Amino acid sequence: MPSNSASQPPMRQLIRGALGLNWAEFAEVLHLSRAEFRSWFNGSDRCALADARVRQVESLVSDASITSARPLNARFVTAQLTGGTSLLHLLRAVPLDSRALASALAEVRSLSWGADAARELREFTRRARGYRAPTADERRATLARNVALLHRQR
Repeated sequence: MPSNSASQPPMRQLIRGALGLNWAEFAEVLHLSRAEFRSWFNGSDRCALADARVRQVESLVSDASITSARPLNARFVTAQLTGGTSLLHLLRAVPLDSRALASALAEVRSLSWGADAARELREFTRRARGYRAPTADERRATLARNVALLHRQR
């Protein structure tokens, strides 16, 4: 999709990364077609509405202490939350509901970071029990064996 050129405004990429959005979802949040989004993202075309939405979302993301260094888990961004809607649905709304978004960002952050902590604990426990992560060659061999068994069953 859009290139990662040095002249690209970094906030666009940081917001997309922090929210765990793919290119299509980010374009939908900004209410841009693919062509408009590509031009806007690469900086060749200005869109005041997209710039304003990015500033609004950036403010909310910053207030929620979410960064691209510790992004939200994409599965929770699209999942139904306590309020009955998803964070992605709230991000697509016109106008943006700051209060609902702040609440949803906090819930998704909690879910994402909780999942990260649980995964880290599982990995720590496995290492403590002597589990060793397989090498790339071992993974390839296991995959090949599983594919062969799958084909044999058909």
